[in-house]
Amino acid sequence: MEKEYNIRLIVEFKGKSIGETRQEAIDDMDIPDFIDEALHEGRYKILEIIPQLSMRTVLLPMKHSYDNAELKETDTRNNPSSEYAQLSDMRSID
Repeated sequence: MEKEYNIRLIVEFKGKSIGETRQEAIDDMDIPDFIDEALHEGRYKILEIIPQLSMRTVLLPMKHSYDNAELKETDTRNNPSSEYAQLSDMRSID
């Protein structure tokens, strides 16, 4: 007996859309036609197939994202020329 399975498929489609601006071309794009044309012309690439969501596929990317966020944090308190200011660095104006 055949069963149905939920599968997450991440695919990149490449094609052209017409508009006066890039945003207009994106907004006016007919997604099913765009995908259909890309499929028939072979302009697609399967990036990832996830047959089943598991703790590994959910938590591991979250861990990497968290680790990268920690690396990007910088202490600007001792760097007055920094473009970024933290709330603790700001002084009230009297």
